[in-house]
Amino acid sequence: MFYDLLPLTKIEIQWLKYCVNNSKAKLFLEENQLSKLKEIFTVEENDLPISSINYYDKFKSHNEIADTDIYIDNFKKIVKAFTDEKVVKINYKSVNNSTRLVNIGLLEYSNKDDKFRIYCKKENSVSVYNLEKINSVEILSDSYDRNLAEKNIKNYILNQRKEITLEFTNVKNIPDRLLTEFTPWEKLCTRLDDRYNVTIKYDKPDSLEIVTRLLPYGKNIKILKDTGNVKAELENRIKKQLSM
Repeated sequence: MFYDLLPLTKIEIQWLKYCVNNSKAKLFLEENQLSKLKEIFTVEENDLPISSINYYDKFKSHNEIADTDIYIDNFKKIVKAFTDEKVVKINYKSVNNSTRLVNIGLLEYSNKDDKFRIYCKKENSVSVYNLEKINSVEILSDSYDRNLAEKNIKNYILNQRKEITLEFTNVKNIPDRLLTEFTPWEKLCTRLDDRYNVTIKYDKPDSLEIVTRLLPYGKNIKILKDTGNVKAELENRIKKQLSM
């Protein structure tokens, strides 16, 4: 058997088998490569019950568009354009299906919502596009400085990053509830005697979702610091409710 020749356990082979059968494998490997790997990674036992795993750090969604040939072709063209530092023309799904010329500075996979997106430098601004909403990609002959585009985009992302620090005690099981609630975000939690402090890092576009998730905790949490507008929005909503 294959696992008798290589230092791989049966569970490791089952995991590799799951990876090559995952729809995203087509984004990185050719069909003949996948076929060969599928022949190699065979085990007598049942496949891993991946569908039974309950993820707490990502939203549950199945994107059928990501399984199509058009999506795969667009992804590979974007990777090639990014590698070769070529300008691309994309047709983006919107009200009018607009066409745009962009310089790709960053290709990102979000584990939270299970999506690929590209950050593009466009004159004096930065635009973000979800790959699932891109109808077509055309690689042009024009070149650009990818390092400069990447630098500008990283500065943009850094400016979008905000932090909020909360204080709470162990009442109503708040530590477990809150840490589970904010699993998708990067955070640091410390315990000070009978109090807990947690600092949550979030992107500016996530502000509304942070507000929505914090509201149910009411007076059981205290905001010590906020570099964004979450605290102000919470105070505004509470004032509106009290005035009703």
